[in-house]
Amino acid sequence: MLGDSRLFHSEGAAFRLHRIRERADAYIAALLIIAMIVAAVVTLRESSPAIMAAFYGFGLTGAWISGKLGRTERRLFLVAYAVNVLFAIGLYYIYLQRYGAPYIGGGSDDRLFEETARNFVERFEWWNYPRLMTWYKVRSVTFYVYLVSLLQRLTAPLGGFHTLVPRFFNGFLLAWLSIFVFRAGKRHFALSHIVAAVAAGLLGVTPIAMYVSAHTFRDTLVALLLFALVYFWQSFLTYETRSRLLLIFVTPILLFILWETRERAAQIAILLIFFTVYIAYWENRFARFAGIALVAIGIAVVLLNLFTPIKAMRSLSWEGVLRQYQHYAARRADLGEGGLSAFIYKAPTPLALLLRIAYLGIFPLPTFSIQIERNLLSIGTIAQIMAAPFLAFGLFEGLRRRTVWSYLAGFVMLFLSVAWVTFTLRHFLMFYPFGILFVAYGYEALQKYRFSLRWVYLAFYFLAIAGGLVYFILKNA
Repeated sequence: MLGDSRLFHSEGAAFRLHRIRERADAYIAALLIIAMIVAAVVTLRESSPAIMAAFYGFGLTGAWISGKLGRTERRLFLVAYAVNVLFAIGLYYIYLQRYGAPYIGGGSDDRLFEETARNFVERFEWWNYPRLMTWYKVRSVTFYVYLVSLLQRLTAPLGGFHTLVPRFFNGFLLAWLSIFVFRAGKRHFALSHIVAAVAAGLLGVTPIAMYVSAHTFRDTLVALLLFALVYFWQSFLTYETRSRLLLIFVTPILLFILWETRERAAQIAILLIFFTVYIAYWENRFARFAGIALVAIGIAVVLLNLFTPIKAMRSLSWEGVLRQYQHYAARRADLGEGGLSAFIYKAPTPLALLLRIAYLGIFPLPTFSIQIERNLLSIGTIAQIMAAPFLAFGLFEGLRRRTVWSYLAGFVMLFLSVAWVTFTLRHFLMFYPFGILFVAYGYEALQKYRFSLRWVYLAFYFLAIAGGLVYFILKNA
């Protein structure tokens, strides 16, 4: 009787899980149909077949490849891709109505990248990348401009290029970033299937991530390359010999692309790869001692500015970082935002770093606005603040698990670099995939400790009230 009862319950659980998956597939199918209809309407409205071709091209390619990895991976891709396509289209028309041009503020880096790519297409052949390297002076964006130029060439026979094409491509990249987060959560964080899937799915539809990807910006590509390199090298020892050789061969290519897209991100990626390899051979005493010695030498070299005379490594110097920090701090202070932000940007350097780390956790400040996208970003910030206790606990627990040390180092380095140097919303996407994994890790760890989540949210409410009081005091000061 007892055996029959257990069998009945197991069959019932399996049936319920099957029904949940069926319903999920039905909802995903409905979402895709909506995205198809909207993309078709926009294609007719804009008289641009390139829009529909890009929608199906990126969508079918991603669905086919992700389907080879598993059902969950395919579901994650389809949901993230469809939602980001709809978001990009919505933001496109919002900008048209507000600015008369489909670019942030009427024209920013997004417009510059597209126009520069168009000039390259008109002047040079597609294979002449070295010419672009000498002609386009902003080297840290060269590859992304080249990538946009390729999209322009591919869509030229389809009625010409449309600005939604690279935005759909960014949605494609963000969907793949979600897949990498899911697999890292399962493989290296040992998260449960459902928690890993939810964390990855949330990343794909997070307002800040969608907002960044809905522009012709390089940041989605940078975030994907950074995270993928850490994921692959963290799995290095588990690969077969052929896969290891392939990774060793492909890594310099990916690093070159990253260097030509955002130089500082490539520098961090190189450090993370060395750190990952070092952790993999942690049990070897000689390797452990050699790694510590190299880190000490590296810190000394950076602090002494020994790399300053070398042009390619100049940005690694302490003097260069400090100069860049001062430049961004002065620019932010001159924006005239007033209140809390002005106080933080004008504070003395040691204090400013601590304040900016705290401020980064609640930025952009949640406010009500007549701008739809600004309200969505505020919702994202509220979710980010609510996740902060889980993030803190996840980072603490991560210190006990060596397989996540590379991800922990990646989050800390990227978070501090954004807080210290740029404090630009677009750059948040670099540390978001690392952070959301530790949020999920912290959530599962608390469940294992049978820790009541009421205390977590009580701490959150206390911090939120205290932070609100500080903000209003400084705002009215």
